Amino acid sequence: MAKFKFEGIRAYIDQLNKLEKGTDEVCKAALYAGADVLADGIKEAIRSLDRVTDAQAMADWKAGKPCKISVSQKIGLVESMGVTPIRDKYGQYDVKIGFDGYNDIKTKHWPNGQPNALIARACESGSTGMIKQPFIRPTEKRLKSAVYDAMDAAANKKLNEITGGE
Repeated sequence: MAKFKFEGIRAYIDQLNKLEKGTDEVCKAALYAGADVLADGIKEAIRSLDRVTDAQAMADWKAGKPCKISVSQKIGLVESMGVTPIRDKYGQYDVKIGFDGYNDIKTKHWPNGQPNALIARACESGSTGMIKQPFIRPTEKRLKSAVYDAMDAAANKKLNEITGGE
């Protein structure tokens, strides 16, 4: 009967046990790192959008003409852009990047202000009142490898912290 002898197998098993306990931390660190890179890129894309004054946007809307995003709408998008806390759904982690709340443009229809998610969608896809200026999809495409790199670096850093590696 053949015999196998391993040197240092105990250390290997100890590292595997540490990894098992730290898997959640690694996943969360990687997700946040990737989400942060993408969220920052989307904020920069919003800042670079063509815009019109609030008065011009209102005049165009009253005239029934579509226009570009207004200054207040743009500010509302940048300020409301964020990353949600990580959600664990049966061992599957996810994080969302999006827009929350309302901007400062109050109307009869929106007395609390226009919903930022609605403005982002209208700007991204176009509408009867807003000229299409995609900023999310091009940013996702442009930053795809940077997001993967950030996630890889964060996961490796957390793995090294857990296992005591280099």
